[in-house]
Amino acid sequence: MKPKISVIVPIYNVEKYLEKCIDSIINQTYSNLEIILVNDGSIDNSKNICDQYAISDKRIKVIHKENGGLSDARNYGLNIATGDYVSFIDSDDYIHPMFYEILLKMIEENEGDIAQCNLMKYYGNNNFVNINDIEFDKQPHILSNIQALDYLTSDLNYIIVCNKLYKKVLFDKVRFPKGKLHEDEYTTYKVLFKSKKVIVTSTPLYYYLQRTDSITGQKFNLKKLDALDAFIEQISFYKEKNLNAIRNKTIYRFESNLRILMMQVLDSDIEEKEKEKIFSQLVDIYRENRNLFKEAFKSNKKKRSLLFLYSRGPTFVLKIVSRLLYVKHNHNASAN
Repeated sequence: MKPKISVIVPIYNVEKYLEKCIDSIINQTYSNLEIILVNDGSIDNSKNICDQYAISDKRIKVIHKENGGLSDARNYGLNIATGDYVSFIDSDDYIHPMFYEILLKMIEENEGDIAQCNLMKYYGNNNFVNINDIEFDKQPHILSNIQALDYLTSDLNYIIVCNKLYKKVLFDKVRFPKGKLHEDEYTTYKVLFKSKKVIVTSTPLYYYLQRTDSITGQKFNLKKLDALDAFIEQISFYKEKNLNAIRNKTIYRFESNLRILMMQVLDSDIEEKEKEKIFSQLVDIYRENRNLFKEAFKSNKKKRSLLFLYSRGPTFVLKIVSRLLYVKHNHNASAN
């Protein structure tokens, strides 16, 4: 008997995108799916769209719940999922028709625990990806859990939850953090560590909408500070597991994100008093972690100089350095 895949779709006020998402799931070439639509208190027409799809496709289960956020909705789905495998699809994204067929085949042929595809960003409701133009990767890569964790420190493909297929057992005792933004940062590394093999294809089978009206798409939001707690948890986890090289790379990410957040605060349109308060909190976090950064930067002279300025310099120096580095970061990002 073919293994069952539980597909969990958290839904909140996405009537504009939802049908495209659900259609891409129900029309998969691999059909043994349990499709769990978790309506997280939507106040638009998303609720009715879910109910209509459930009538037309018996594989679909619909949960209507009070709004609790993306993590809470995913956890609801996990708690009732009965599949051998589990997948998470965000309700404003969509997937290639062979998404599950390819990922499951990769796991089965290579005795893996997780399969991952590349993702492709798209912008707006009228800018979908032409799946006929997709070039298929002939040979997937096989990674150990430690190799996958190493890639996690530098590649969005490894951080994000939705471009993967997992053995469901990997989520035993692992849940998403309710009420937190950057929920994938809190969760993915735990699941990757529990796996033995991660099978990766460069084929882009997951299509990731870039929305300017989402929290992550906004210039600055206080919830963006959640990422800092996620980094601290990861650093502690890697220390406990004696994964020192990965820990140091994560410290680099933590420090870099902290600087970027400083600049985003200064560039934000929030009230000046609140801006100064948040900026001071970030400066304090930087100073509190000075020894942690010093340990990771001991072989990098430029980083050590930067650390001295950020941890000891007056606020106006911090602002100047932060602005210069933020501009450089954005220039490099746009060049790539």
